Amino acid sequence: MRSHFLRAASPKGVVNALVLEIVLPAPQTFALGVKSPLNVDIDWGDGSEDFGVTAEYPSHVYASSGTYLVSIKNNATIRIRSAETAVESRSKITRVVNGGGLGFGWNSNLEAMFFGCTSLTETDLIDLSSISNIENMFDGCQLTELPVFDMSTVDYAFRFARGQQFTEVPAGISFTDLDEVRSLFENNANLTTIHRGLFVGINASAFGGENGWLAGCALTAQSIENLMLDLDALPGTGGQCSVAGGTNAGLSTWTTAAVNARNSLISKGWTINQNA
Repeated sequence: MRSHFLRAASPKGVVNALVLEIVLPAPQTFALGVKSPLNVDIDWGDGSEDFGVTAEYPSHVYASSGTYLVSIKNNATIRIRSAETAVESRSKITRVVNGGGLGFGWNSNLEAMFFGCTSLTETDLIDLSSISNIENMFDGCQLTELPVFDMSTVDYAFRFARGQQFTEVPAGISFTDLDEVRSLFENNANLTTIHRGLFVGINASAFGGENGWLAGCALTAQSIENLMLDLDALPGTGGQCSVAGGTNAGLSTWTTAAVNARNSLISKGWTINQNA
């Protein structure tokens, strides 16, 4: 058995499986946050397998400490909700090694999928092309990098990835269907970089409920320019945006383009808050 400080190798033949790495410092019972509708095959990574599992939150007793790869193959549409498992289980998930592959069969609602997985630092690309709700999906995790998720059908992303460790929202992530923007990347103290095209075609009314979705970050002046230009190009009036707090670049350091876009937004009824 591998000691708990060694990374397990990726298993073969798991393209259509969700594969999670867990690290157990001692023998324990580990529960998966798999919800109904449910019919899954689970390889627990220690030589044990369960087939046709229909009970919610299936669990397994590990006899030894170690690093294990837990593989979940679905035979029906499933939903993962780690928030409803005990801290003793969800805090042991360290990596999403395989995101399930295209057409894996996710339920359209991935709310709280990895909520509270405080040791989760890496995730593979997860197919979100038919997902509408990613509320709290990674809230409370410690992701060091964000994959280029397909956000084209996502309409609700409250607290999607607050308080993470990644420094960049990569080019290619684009929200085009959000109904409400709240606490999206709030308090990501290391987040310095966002690119043009993060928000495209969304009506300004989607930004009306709360302004703190990029507050408490570390955005550079160039990133704030990218943001302001994106927002200024959106249809509608009366949105809210805060780039205050944290070490976000202050207004005195903004580019001329950013200042002009900010002034244009204010003239259209937007409320913009920023550091001095």
